[in-house]
Amino acid sequence: MNRLHGKDLLSFRRPYLTDIDLEVLWDTSPDSRYGRVKRLLKQGTLFHIRRGLYYLADRQSSAKPHPFELAQYIYSPSYIR
Repeated sequence: MNRLHGKDLLSFRRPYLTDIDLEVLWDTSPDSRYGRVKRLLKQGTLFHIRRGLYYLADRQSSAKPHPFELAQYIYSPSYIR
C-alpha cells in the first residue's frame, strides 16, 4: 500500500506531493485516494502541510522540511529576503 506504481514513496524525487500528483500517480477513484492518504498519514509516511499538500517523511532521519522550501510550495512565486 506504500507504493506508487512500483516506486517506493521514500524514493520519490520530490519531498512534497500535491493532490494532483497523487491523482496522476494513483489512477483510482477519489475515495480510494483519500483512503490511501489517510492510511499513510496514520502510518507517518505522509505529513499534512495544508489542504492538498503533503510532505513525504524520511524514516532514516528526523529532518523537518525547511521553511523557505515549504514557502515555495505553499505560495509560488515566493521571495524571502
